[in-house]
Amino acid sequence: MRYFVFVCTLFHLIFSNDVSYGQLPKDTLAKRYFASAKVKIEENKFSEANDFFKKIVTLQVPVPDELAYFYGYTLLHLGKYPQSKAALHKYLVLQGDTGKFSVKAKESLELLDCKETGYKDVYVVCDVCFGDSTIEIHCRSCKGRGIEICPVCKGNGVVTTSNNFGNNYHTCHRCAGEKIIRCTACDGKLKEKIICYNCNGSGRKKIRKKC
Repeated sequence: MRYFVFVCTLFHLIFSNDVSYGQLPKDTLAKRYFASAKVKIEENKFSEANDFFKKIVTLQVPVPDELAYFYGYTLLHLGKYPQSKAALHKYLVLQGDTGKFSVKAKESLELLDCKETGYKDVYVVCDVCFGDSTIEIHCRSCKGRGIEICPVCKGNGVVTTSNNFGNNYHTCHRCAGEKIIRCTACDGKLKEKIICYNCNGSGRKKIRKKC
């Protein structure tokens, strides 16, 4: 498991005197403080939980990645939004989208955004492609006509071959002398599909919505 260490100078450190574990090794102390912090979070006693996190910071020992999530969650409920955002983002950087608390971390960031700005980002079905991710436009090759000049005879309807006796003229085998053929880009359907420009092919777009 990857680890990270909180930098002490980023936070004002306050010590709580309600729990003492004696002269235990620092890493053992950190584990016990973390366990106590999670209990306080379950009891919605976020200020007390934060005191335990601050004690962990002073120990300056490696801690599990998940501590960043619980610390950010605690700070969110204490109204310390910038610090909360930093901790939650730190967890997502360490664990990505597959972490045990990744979904909750993202939900916490959305809640944080609401509390901080009064708005949140939500995804809605694209109003251009209606979720299909592609749209139809007039074929750019034939400009919506469905036909194009025969590339073999160049629109003459005949092809010329030369030998020792001169030139021979034959009906173009590609267009059968019609001089035009069905558009090779759209197959004569007049339209072509392209990636939706409004959602970049995702089928949805992000909007800001009032919380």
